[in-house]
Amino acid sequence: EIYNPDKSATANNFVDEIILDTPERAKSTLIGLRIKTTDSNAGKLNKLNIVTNGIARTWDGTEWSATKSKTANPAAWLLEVLTTSSHPPSRCADSELDLDSFGELYEYCEDEGLTVNFVITEGDTKENILKKICGTCFAAMYRNYAGKIATTFDFTRENAIAVFNTQNVISFKNVKEIGNITDGIRVSYLQADAWDRDSSLVMRPGAIRDGNAIIRDMSIEGVTNYDQAVYIARRIMAQELYRQKNVSVKVGQEGAFYAPLEKVLVQHPSLKIGL
Repeated sequence: EIYNPDKSATANNFVDEIILDTPERAKSTLIGLRIKTTDSNAGKLNKLNIVTNGIARTWDGTEWSATKSKTANPAAWLLEVLTTSSHPPSRCADSELDLDSFGELYEYCEDEGLTVNFVITEGDTKENILKKICGTCFAAMYRNYAGKIATTFDFTRENAIAVFNTQNVISFKNVKEIGNITDGIRVSYLQADAWDRDSSLVMRPGAIRDGNAIIRDMSIEGVTNYDQAVYIARRIMAQELYRQKNVSVKVGQEGAFYAPLEKVLVQHPSLKIGL
């Protein structure tokens, strides 16, 4: 038992210490530890490392579970952050979400072996937390045409949903980024084997690691294994190489039906101008 010395002295009796007061206590996970102190560990008690497991709803291919279980799937944690009761004012009901789109992301992460693992130790906005989770699986969130929050993710799509040309766009802007292509990325992440920061240099296929190589550093949150860190670094270098043109198109009200990261075809004379 831990007792509050000041309150115990005033009450002339032992009064339990409340580590966190209401309402923070209701939102926190309390862990009780019994530690035998010795001369060798007396100065280390303020540096404890604890491995935790989070539970969230999971997807069975048809619907989301009613109960929660251990999972590291990014889609499950996006849903958990959105629907958690820890912050009632920002809590979303299932009716406000496109649950099927979260299920599609769940299946994609399972197939690709993508996970998310991090602990929130200090205050942060829900928006930032959601962005961190999306960053581990190249996903994005948006409101669909029905007004519900949906998810989408970056993968190869076979069919285009629209064709943009001079006949059906209001404005068109085409910009190509000209710069040196990165030869490699030194990615830093938390390695789960030792739960310590680790870094790996991922080179672009065909690039030579020498004094002239262009190497940049990148830190990833939520990734705790080498394979996923390499996967993200290679995806970023591929995007840098193959997505050098930024095309901005303004359309009419039909644009409400175009979801982010969908595939479209573009026909415009300006695409032939320049490099």
